[in-house]
Amino acid sequence: MIKKILFISITSLSIAVTGSALADSYSDIELGVDHIDYQEHLAEFAGQGKITQSASANNPTLRNFSYSELNDQWGLIVQGSTTLATSIQQEKWSLGRFGQIQEDEFKIKYSEIGLGFAYALQPKIQLVLGGKFTSSGFTRSNFQKTNPGAAQFEAAIAPAAFDLSLGAVTEDQYSFLANVALRYDTRLEPAQSPWSWYAEIGANTPIYNAIQNTNLPDETLTDSFNGWGVSGDVGVGYRLLKTLSLKLGVHGQYSQRDAIVRQSGVYRLSVPDITLTSMGVGLGISWTY
Repeated sequence: MIKKILFISITSLSIAVTGSALADSYSDIELGVDHIDYQEHLAEFAGQGKITQSASANNPTLRNFSYSELNDQWGLIVQGSTTLATSIQQEKWSLGRFGQIQEDEFKIKYSEIGLGFAYALQPKIQLVLGGKFTSSGFTRSNFQKTNPGAAQFEAAIAPAAFDLSLGAVTEDQYSFLANVALRYDTRLEPAQSPWSWYAEIGANTPIYNAIQNTNLPDETLTDSFNGWGVSGDVGVGYRLLKTLSLKLGVHGQYSQRDAIVRQSGVYRLSVPDITLTSMGVGLGISWTY
């Protein structure tokens, strides 16, 4: 049975940039929903071709962002996000010419936290250099064969068995990511309007991954620089009081991770290629201090 990863994040380390006319320090907190599309594939499975999997989930998510000025050139950024609850969704598996052969129930969680320093390119533009520490985990359960594909697959690999007596399978991944981004934020200058907005685009690569799976209780699979990702954030705020604003944010990410394959004695351990797409929207408040 194939093992899985969810790439989703528990810490983020960013370095930003501020201009000479610095605004007050500020913090955001936001409650929303993330939609996650998760896919994985292995080029060759049991000598029968490429196996692929797909699942989607909608999870309530809490986000926070804080900017504190240190001096005229530098600032400090702390940010993070976490899944508040997991939704159970159906997951489907397809194998080469057999089509769909299996389905199961799937749920996933994600969190990140970050810290960074900021240096000014222009008064409203930040160059983000830093990293992320991310934590994600999923659970699969209630495995069921899907016919006629499963029956045809079993006939092709006979006398080997297509065993689904797995119970629940849980996997956790911890990653350190190197990150670079550009951020535009009107709050980095004194306010001229009750409206404010920001936008950020970024790219990252994993410096280190550690993966643990309940099917491999004595093994931890690790790798470095085995993929890439991009992210984007945009938000708008409206000032209600002198130091308090209402804000709406939209957040997205796309990431790919290459397969990890290790030989352990007579056993071949593998985690497949992973593609993760996440889109989230949230409503919250922002305050200056």
